[in-house]
Amino acid sequence: MPQYEMNLRDYWRIIKKRKSVIVLVFLFVSLLTYWLSGQAIPMYRASAEVKILQRATFTTWFQSVFIASGDPLATEAQVIRSGRVLGEVAKALGLVDEDASEDEVETAAARLQGQVATSQIEATNIIRITVSDRNAERAARIANEVAVVYRSVNFKDKRADAVQLMETIEAKLKDNRMALEQADSDLQEFRVQHPTAGTTAERLKRKMELERRLSELSKRYKDKYPGIIAVKEQIARVDKELSEAPLEELVMGRLERRRESLILQQQKLLEGYDVAVIGVEKETHDVVIHNRARIPGQAQGTKQSVQWTMGALAGIVLGFMAALVWEHLDTSIGTIEDVEEFLKVPVVGVVPYMDSEMERAARIHWRKKKMSRDERRKVEQSRLVLHFGSSSPTAEAYRTLRTNLQYAGFDTGGKKLLLTSAGPGEGKSLTATNLSITYAQSGRRVLLISGDMRRPSIHRYFGLQRAPGLSDAVIGAVPWRSAVRTLTDVLMGDTEWDDLLKVPGLDNLNILTSGYLPPNPGELLGSADMERLMGELSENFDVLILDSPPVLPVADAPVLAPKVDGILLIYQAGRIARNALLRSKVQLQNVGGSVKGIVLNHVKPQMESGDTYYYRYRYYGKGAR
Repeated sequence: MPQYEMNLRDYWRIIKKRKSVIVLVFLFVSLLTYWLSGQAIPMYRASAEVKILQRATFTTWFQSVFIASGDPLATEAQVIRSGRVLGEVAKALGLVDEDASEDEVETAAARLQGQVATSQIEATNIIRITVSDRNAERAARIANEVAVVYRSVNFKDKRADAVQLMETIEAKLKDNRMALEQADSDLQEFRVQHPTAGTTAERLKRKMELERRLSELSKRYKDKYPGIIAVKEQIARVDKELSEAPLEELVMGRLERRRESLILQQQKLLEGYDVAVIGVEKETHDVVIHNRARIPGQAQGTKQSVQWTMGALAGIVLGFMAALVWEHLDTSIGTIEDVEEFLKVPVVGVVPYMDSEMERAARIHWRKKKMSRDERRKVEQSRLVLHFGSSSPTAEAYRTLRTNLQYAGFDTGGKKLLLTSAGPGEGKSLTATNLSITYAQSGRRVLLISGDMRRPSIHRYFGLQRAPGLSDAVIGAVPWRSAVRTLTDVLMGDTEWDDLLKVPGLDNLNILTSGYLPPNPGELLGSADMERLMGELSENFDVLILDSPPVLPVADAPVLAPKVDGILLIYQAGRIARNALLRSKVQLQNVGGSVKGIVLNHVKPQMESGDTYYYRYRYYGKGAR
């Protein structure tokens, strides 16, 4: 498809062209939304709130030291939705029996997990527990029960943690006591063996005090703080003194320092043990039910009217998107500008979509199998331009085509015009017939030749017999003058056109039907006899208009292309892919054919560009009558 920037007019054209797609998508989405909103089950939501107290106890201190850090409230929110808590809730609500199996409890807890949601209230230590249920009272009951069970589970877990901490501290106290006894024994034994040692102990004690002081200062100040620098200098002097002390002094200092460290650790463990004991015996709840859930008054969710409105809007948007996608995937050529840009050939005519009378005839056309031969012939004949008023858009379109051909130099540069199409069913035979009638009304002696020996139809438009015709004249079975039909033959034929005598110029129309159907039409049309016949006909008529088979299915049109002065490609908008149309043009040009232009047939208003408006208005002279 030729690429150009789309404007609002292009979008409006797509909307008109693909309005059926938009309407179908809109109806589908709207009805689906209406059905889904009616099928939706009303859900009620109830919320309870629990407050998590952050007490600075030995338990919390121990956990912060020995357990990895994380977001405590996020952790507790997950605990609330855990299978352990919700399993207890299921038992409390009677959803499962107290002696139910583990699988039954897990199944009930999994169902509750789909109903329970937790969230932290911003900038607080409060967690909101929200429960969704079809029953309003049951939703509030579940939310409150979750809060109560979580509070109980949290308390039990805290007591269990405190007991475990006590046991851990007791084990550490026992190990520390044994190590302290060993340190006392080692120090006493060393003093007995070395009675003069001991001067280093004071230096070691002083170093420990300086290191403790340095640790405290480092927590509050940077390394360049004068106090920190002074303490480091003192530690350095003590280290120098210790390095110069005898070996016995160093050993005794290490023993005394180890003993004092164990004594200090023993004191801290005893303090922690006392705090743990108090926590086990007098531990208070860290979870407080801040707000209990109330029975909701109305179901949650969007109102049906809002859902319907949103569904309708979504249907319009999706319909427009579907129309754009459909237009993008359409391999046919969408506008007149597209045709001219893609084929590099001008559009010399635009034949509009039939009016209401022709639409009724077209609807009958779809039921041809149920129609008689006479009814089918009447439908075909009703499409001739003769049956339209002189001011009708259809008649004006063919007059415009004739005028465009004159300005394109066809009348001065030649008189043999071939009409064909890329594929079947694009209206080439009807266009050739109506163009011949239009030329005849202008005073030209016109010969309409049915060169389609595959599926001829021109003879049916006028109620004539197919033979004798073109094939008979080519092989010399009859003189061409005997095969050419005139208005007299039409009036005497199988028609009821008494009013044809009132139409001026039809006596200039001559018709050469296809004749008998040969087994090899391409060879007959390409023969020297055909070329000789075309020369004779050209000398006796002002304009020759040939109807031929489509280009792509058979080779008849390329055979005739070099024998004529100009070619018109008939294209029914949206019927055939653009590449097929391009191949048809190239194929005709490759054999020496001169493609004068494209005739867009059966054009609906949505295919028009902003400039192709001429047939949308009344005939100029109509208002003056």
